[in-house]
Amino acid sequence: MDIKEVNLDRLKHPSKNLRVLQPTPERMVDLSARLLAAPMFLADEHRNTEWVDLLVAAMFAGPQLNLVYEIGEWAGVLAFQDIWPGYKADVSFLLWDNGFTPGAKQEQSGLRGKLCWGADFIRELRDIADLVMEGFKLKRLGMTSPEKHTVDIAIKFLGFKVEGHQKYGFRENGRMFTQNLLRRVKG
Repeated sequence: MDIKEVNLDRLKHPSKNLRVLQPTPERMVDLSARLLAAPMFLADEHRNTEWVDLLVAAMFAGPQLNLVYEIGEWAGVLAFQDIWPGYKADVSFLLWDNGFTPGAKQEQSGLRGKLCWGADFIRELRDIADLVMEGFKLKRLGMTSPEKHTVDIAIKFLGFKVEGHQKYGFRENGRMFTQNLLRRVKG
């Protein structure tokens, strides 16, 4: 597939709460700090400033094709990374503002009385995954996470399925966790 066939304008600002992240120096520094601080996002062997700074820089200037979306007003990121048009991409998701509840109504309170995401935002997440798969003619989206909440979001909202597990595949603060392998395939 020729990358010129992709309608990048359609992918730049696909919805109300998602837009392509503009990699300003301030945002890149902040994103690096948030990745370092986020529990269950980076394994111990990757939790160092030099590695994270390289990771963030590669998200915007690396050899692979990536689409990184800002969620809300800097409430988190949704990234489609290492995109191989006509084939596959990997997905990363990190929400650091737990108060981000677009479209939620008070009567939609979830566990412990906290507001849940509204149906419109849930639809936006699924729609962007569809749009990226369609736009790049992808057959597969892959994702890994040791964190149950992230896995639940991917399954319930983005249409992923559990592909397998890697026992002791993730280490944080010296503790071992099972890494969940997720996939979303088309046809």
